[in-house]
Amino acid sequence: MKCVRFSSLFLFSLVFIPLFFSCLGDKENSLPPELQSRIDSLSVFYSLSKEDSLSDDEKHKAVNQFIEGAAQFNIDSLILKGYSRKASLYNDEDKWDLAIQASHVLLEKAQLKSDSNYIGTAYFKIGLYNKKKKEWTKAFENYNRSFKIHRNIGDSLKAGKRCMAMANIQKRMGDYGGSLQTAIDGLEFNDKTDDYRTISGLYHIISVCYKEQKKDSNALKWNEKVLDLIKDSIAFKKVGMNEVLTFLNTKANIYEQRGEFDKSIALLDSLRNTPEVIKDSTEYARVTNNLGYVLWKKDSTNNQSLNLILEALDIRQKRNEDLISSNIKLTEYFSQINPEQALKHATIAFGFAKGLKNPMAQIEALECIEKIEGLDLESSKRLNNLYREISDARNKLREIYAPTRYENELLTKNIQEEKLESSNQRNLKNIFLFIGLIALASTLFIYFFLKQRGRQRAELAKIQERHKTENRLTKKVHDEVGNDLYYLMTQIQHNPDFLEKKGYKVLDGLQSIYSKARDISREYSAVDTGENYPDELLSLLNSYGNTKTNIVTTPQKPEFWANIKAQTKEGVFRLVQELLTNMKKHSEATLVAVTFFKEPKTLIINYSDNGKGTEVAQPKLRSAETRVKELGGRLNLGSDLQQGFTLKIEIPI
Repeated sequence: MKCVRFSSLFLFSLVFIPLFFSCLGDKENSLPPELQSRIDSLSVFYSLSKEDSLSDDEKHKAVNQFIEGAAQFNIDSLILKGYSRKASLYNDEDKWDLAIQASHVLLEKAQLKSDSNYIGTAYFKIGLYNKKKKEWTKAFENYNRSFKIHRNIGDSLKAGKRCMAMANIQKRMGDYGGSLQTAIDGLEFNDKTDDYRTISGLYHIISVCYKEQKKDSNALKWNEKVLDLIKDSIAFKKVGMNEVLTFLNTKANIYEQRGEFDKSIALLDSLRNTPEVIKDSTEYARVTNNLGYVLWKKDSTNNQSLNLILEALDIRQKRNEDLISSNIKLTEYFSQINPEQALKHATIAFGFAKGLKNPMAQIEALECIEKIEGLDLESSKRLNNLYREISDARNKLREIYAPTRYENELLTKNIQEEKLESSNQRNLKNIFLFIGLIALASTLFIYFFLKQRGRQRAELAKIQERHKTENRLTKKVHDEVGNDLYYLMTQIQHNPDFLEKKGYKVLDGLQSIYSKARDISREYSAVDTGENYPDELLSLLNSYGNTKTNIVTTPQKPEFWANIKAQTKEGVFRLVQELLTNMKKHSEATLVAVTFFKEPKTLIINYSDNGKGTEVAQPKLRSAETRVKELGGRLNLGSDLQQGFTLKIEIPI
């Protein structure tokens, strides 16, 4: 059934792909929607390459179709994706040489396209497949190349992952100091990300390295860090249960190494009874093996310990998993009570370690054999060769990583210098900003202080002016109204018949007093400078006329005053008022003419009367000069003693 399905899709592709390739024409940055949809259909072949129900050959055919389609469209990212998938297929089939070849093709294609991300990915794949071939140095070298690519393009997540891969190889080679340093370097890239799986892996490597260096306190500290990290539900989910069980096993091993056997036993016993461990035979065997070993370490006469180690061995033999660890522990168990049995298990452990190309495990097994019965010449040479091999591998790995680490430090130094420079610039900006704010605040303070002071002075001036006005008003009422009224009262008081015989004079006196009171009221009342201003001004002129004095003017339309400021109108009103008041007091004029007209930007007021002339007019001239100056204008006097008084006033508008 699966073959029919694939064949149908394969035949369909033979017709479909050439058809829409022929429609491509000139490639543009943005493709028509229909064409884009057809390109997207290539994902069908990519998905088929991951279909578990298909055979390996069918998966390869599907990925080849994907690559061919992407090549005809010349879509670089899809071409590289296809070659990456092809390498993964060979890996799934444990064909690591072919996987390495496919990864080298991916590397060449990525280098031609200058695609740094896929160059880094290709190096990582080459490293991974060499690791599976137990080619540790080649694996480390390619991991290192991948790390530098991702570091240089700022991909901190992948850079951290590559550090973890390198640190694991160093740990496997027994270079715990080098592994520790590489893992710490990895944290520099990943510690502030949310890649909890990589961060927890790096924490765990650091913990194990400290444990192997017999630095139990540091080992426990970093183990606690990783366990604290996974207390967060999101982190726990990303890390996964299998990794969490590994961390807990490591904690139990640290307790055992510290001699805290009860803590180790309690933790392992708790793990052994959890559903996740019971369901997973690999985990169950590991926990059971460790529990038996710790029980033996605590009490060598405890028969349960051997049963647990043998139970774990039986599970591992059936699954062909980690037989080295079980046999090494049995070697230790029997070393004192049954050397022959101990030698048997040590020999078995060495055979498995040799088959797995695990030099550290081979050394451990040979050292056990040497303790039990010594080594023959061949085994002794083999042990020495393994020592040299391990030493050479450690040195080689350090030689590979040393320049990289120097680059890391240089890069970190440059970044720190850039940060320091940026910080200095930021601080300098802050200083200037602070100074600017102080200057602004000071300016605003001075401005508002002076403004407030000006207001206070203006208020004080207004108060003083009001007092002057009140005093002047009081004096005016006293001198003009009060005196006339007092004089009239005295006449009536001393000559009661005066009221009866000369009543008309009394009425004239009262009329005069009333007129003066009205004039005073008008002088100090507010002026309507709005639409009613012409009427207000005309009313003022009329109020000074009577049977003895005739006042003439030319009537003005409201629009005449429309564009003149209210302050100017009020000033004109008071100016005319003072001129008329002084005329009334001093000139004895019978005819007064006040006319207004405008020139560009100038209001002109012509005043004339037929009174006593300039000498008598001096008081009103001084008052008028003050008013005109306040309005920014000027006045011209044209008069002689015989012809009365004339005045021309020019006020800017």
